[in-house]
Amino acid sequence: MSVSILPSSSFSYAGQQISTGIVPPGQYVVVKIEDIKVNPETPSGSQELKVELNPGGSYKFGPKIVSLNIEVKSLQPSLEPLIYTIPDRISQGQISTLVINLESIVSSTARNIEVKVKPPEGFTVVGSTNEKRISWILPNKNKTVSFDLIANPTIESKPYKIPIEIYYYNDDGSLISTGSNYTYETGILVEAPIDYQLDLEESKIGTAGQVGDIIIAFSNIGASEIRYSSIELVSTNQYDVVSPPRTYIGNLEPDDFETVDFKIRARTSKVIDLKLKVIYKTAYNEEFEDTKYVKLPMYSKSQAIAYGLAQPTSNLSATIFYLIVIVLIYMLYKEWRRLRNFETALKSTLKKTLIFVFKLLKQLHPKNLITLPKRIKLKLKSFLKE
Repeated sequence: MSVSILPSSSFSYAGQQISTGIVPPGQYVVVKIEDIKVNPETPSGSQELKVELNPGGSYKFGPKIVSLNIEVKSLQPSLEPLIYTIPDRISQGQISTLVINLESIVSSTARNIEVKVKPPEGFTVVGSTNEKRISWILPNKNKTVSFDLIANPTIESKPYKIPIEIYYYNDDGSLISTGSNYTYETGILVEAPIDYQLDLEESKIGTAGQVGDIIIAFSNIGASEIRYSSIELVSTNQYDVVSPPRTYIGNLEPDDFETVDFKIRARTSKVIDLKLKVIYKTAYNEEFEDTKYVKLPMYSKSQAIAYGLAQPTSNLSATIFYLIVIVLIYMLYKEWRRLRNFETALKSTLKKTLIFVFKLLKQLHPKNLITLPKRIKLKLKSFLKE
């Protein structure tokens, strides 16, 4: 005799027909059949399993089908969520997609799945409601739902938690999970890119060779706070930094600015590119170092004087020179009138000039300098009497 399991909508059997051999009259045998599987769609309750008995041999009747009532009990379904956001870091006003992948990790079907997102203050679900439904998830299968979240343009740059509630039911219609014991959280980072501006606020240098102060304005023009910032001015072949090269600024709020002072010596009269290193940290303590350039206008000496960036040099030496030239010309003219010969007059003028210079140098001797005030006094008296 042989025993076999007939296929049905509730059960499946991939094994072979089992032979019991000859069964003598009045006796029985026990047949053990393994690996009978309950189909995933089989509901809970009493289900019919059909068994075919084939006596074989000279038995005058053909195969007989016997129905066995099997009580099917469903395992409690269990869903394993995988939650993430794309991208995981966004700026204010940007949209991020929240993805929730649900996988059934037991051999039981989860039904009527409800996924609810509770966005934190400052976030809004766009393009749909904050709740989505899935009819069922078969054992060892998965399905995905997603929500688009937009960050308010004015919210603070920091991490935010997004609570997610997942509800689902078994085949009997019983609620397996509730919001109180089946709530998940995922995080999303909000951070606007750091954006700042460097400007030349003031300069007291206009031409090559000058030493003076420059003032650099450091402005936060982004939506995120700039933390632990400092600025360093690096010497180049265009200028030398005379003051301490690095200044600590600290934290800079959005739409705020600070100024830093440096003293430099200019080495050129052409436009100078001030090389600045900006060191700072973000709201998430990530450190960055940027190199930026700010142009410092330079001018010729005359332009710098005209713009008030340089002081004119003293004209005393030039005045003395011109006076000497005028005196020499006058002496030459007098000698020419007296002698009526230009060459002779020129020689006479030069001779008298050299004699005057020699006498002047003699008078500058230390011994003569002591008596100089007395001699000047006597000369004055003599001049007044005359």
